[in-house]
Amino acid sequence: MLFFPTRAIVVLQNDAIIYAFPESEGTFALKWVHSVEKEKWIEKFRVNNCQIFLQSTKFKTFGAGVPAITEQVIKQKNGWLVVDLHREIGSELVVRATEINHYKFIFKGKYYPMAASDAPYVIKTERVPFFAL
Repeated sequence: MLFFPTRAIVVLQNDAIIYAFPESEGTFALKWVHSVEKEKWIEKFRVNNCQIFLQSTKFKTFGAGVPAITEQVIKQKNGWLVVDLHREIGSELVVRATEINHYKFIFKGKYYPMAASDAPYVIKTERVPFFAL
């Protein structure tokens, strides 16, 4: 049973699995500090049929790199500006974590650090042995 492969959401770096989570849960988030605004951002993603979709993004202020006009409604919730989306990212999401961004991967409310590195992180789904979860 432990070696039986199961589909998982994986965070890879240099093709090595850093984190792996059951795909059946289907959602994850990324939290970081915007490099110009110095404000926290959180983006929520959903996985469906091995494809990653951006569900929502939330941030504190408008500023550099933040569109002032969008097709989506921007709501205020608990001090955050929230935009609900349904944007297909594709089969993988590439993240470049730097010292100033303090990236964290969030799964089921738990935070997993993504250390600053020259090597990018790749988030995707793949089959892994059950013991890797």
